[in-house]
Amino acid sequence: MASALKIKSVLITGTDTGNGLEMVRQFANLQNKPDYVFACALYPETATELKQIADKNTNVTVLKMDVTNLEDIDKAAKQVEQSVGDVGLNLLVNNAGYFKQEDTLEEVTVESMMLHYSINTIGPAMVIKRFLPLLRAASKAVGGDIMGASRAAIFNVSSRVGSLDDNTSGKLYSYRCAKLALNMITKNLSLDLAPDNIFVASLHPGSVKTAMGGPDARLTSIESVQSLINVMATRTKEHNGFFFSQKGELIKW
Repeated sequence: MASALKIKSVLITGTDTGNGLEMVRQFANLQNKPDYVFACALYPETATELKQIADKNTNVTVLKMDVTNLEDIDKAAKQVEQSVGDVGLNLLVNNAGYFKQEDTLEEVTVESMMLHYSINTIGPAMVIKRFLPLLRAASKAVGGDIMGASRAAIFNVSSRVGSLDDNTSGKLYSYRCAKLALNMITKNLSLDLAPDNIFVASLHPGSVKTAMGGPDARLTSIESVQSLINVMATRTKEHNGFFFSQKGELIKW
């Protein structure tokens, strides 16, 4: 459960609105509060609710980050490095995403597919790449052979529609392909970073009432994020390299 989660630091991308914003709120107020909650927003100057959360919680730091902009990523990483020092970053949540409805192949454009990949796949990969030294530092600082969020972990917010096994309805070409590729990044990293004891998994947030999920979705952001944090808190070495729903259920690739 979330009450078992003990981390010194967490960084979340895509925190302007929706689930990302709610993650900042809930992480900042965990029973065992992190020393640092780094909230990366595309437009921090207009993220009013995010500013309000930061004003009320001294452990929240708002950072500017467009995940497609390497300069933004590097600048944010340097700010995090100055804050956390040698103890590193415990938890990285790649939450930023982009979705455009595409029901037929005829609707797909080169520009749309590239934008989906840029934000949903390449962006998370570049964020992980830049913050990897901080994750390695956190893993080293904890030591032992445990794996999970309380040591060093990466959770990529994917989607069930990025599952080959679960695809029974077609459509959503660009989004499906980009999330499928993100899942491959998750699997690769879970193998490559295992010697560093850095945990990696993909998460499906459920059908959430956000700008992306729409008003007819089943879950509120509060409900989705509560469940997601519980999943993050309870994943251990045996769960490394897999894809989970917000309920903690295994989703086939």
